[in-house]
Amino acid sequence: MPASRLLFLLPPRHRHLPPGWQTTFWWTWVLAFLGSGMLVVLVTLPPFVGTDLRAMLMQGFSTVCHQIPSRSPQLHGVPLAVCHRCYGIYLGLPFAIVGMLVLYRWDAFFYRRAPWLLSGALLPLGLDWSGDVLGLWTNTPHSRMVTGLLFGMVAGYYVGRGMIEVALQRYAVRRPGLTQKKLTAGVPPGGLCDVSE
Repeated sequence: MPASRLLFLLPPRHRHLPPGWQTTFWWTWVLAFLGSGMLVVLVTLPPFVGTDLRAMLMQGFSTVCHQIPSRSPQLHGVPLAVCHRCYGIYLGLPFAIVGMLVLYRWDAFFYRRAPWLLSGALLPLGLDWSGDVLGLWTNTPHSRMVTGLLFGMVAGYYVGRGMIEVALQRYAVRRPGLTQKKLTAGVPPGGLCDVSE
């Protein structure tokens, strides 16, 4: 499908941009979505593969997750490659990439408030963890997965946004005739595709 058919998803102020910009945006978006989806598939695979591949997957994800069996989702008695909280984070990534299309109109707002939004998404995760450590309450698999999902969705938005921003900056650098003024016409400072340095 040509990028021009997807223009309705872009805010009106960006629909005038060169077709190459639009194509770069969509290819990078697809790459971000497929990459985040692949991570979900990889962490979900251990119960469905043989012992050798399972051991490789578990070893690969052991550097980013404690993998305590009692704190990990299990299928047929076989734990997934990560714990409940990490699984929620990984699940949140592709949702965030899809959500970028819906939230794109407010990108400049989210960009300016990134530290606050990321901190706000970490707060429930930290409270759930610290309450359990301090003995104030016992967190559950559900609470761990939901707090991880919330953080994964917020962090995933910024990861996807960063990938697109880098791709658009590279596009602008490769096009010497494309001026800053042409590329960022109508874009609020800090908005996606603001390639100012």
